[in-house]
Amino acid sequence: GTAPRTAIGQRKDGIVLFLVIDGRTLKYPGADMVDLTDIMERYGAYNAANLDGGTSSALVINGQLINDPINGSGKHATRPIPTGFILTK
Repeated sequence: GTAPRTAIGQRKDGIVLFLVIDGRTLKYPGADMVDLTDIMERYGAYNAANLDGGTSSALVINGQLINDPINGSGKHATRPIPTGFILTK
């Protein structure tokens, strides 16, 4: 079914793709695995993986959360996670 999703992929030119999809609202219901595959292929990924979704689907840029993670109870929140991807200059 549809849910918040996070994925990582790589194009053949070496570019790494990060994808975070909000979900659990009428405006943003999320994505299913077919949607996720279609998006990654559209951006040229030849290798991709689905990561933990739900309230683990958080995207932070310059220290600011820019998406809206919502848990199964409808609460706008994130949760502690054991791993993440960090990009630095």
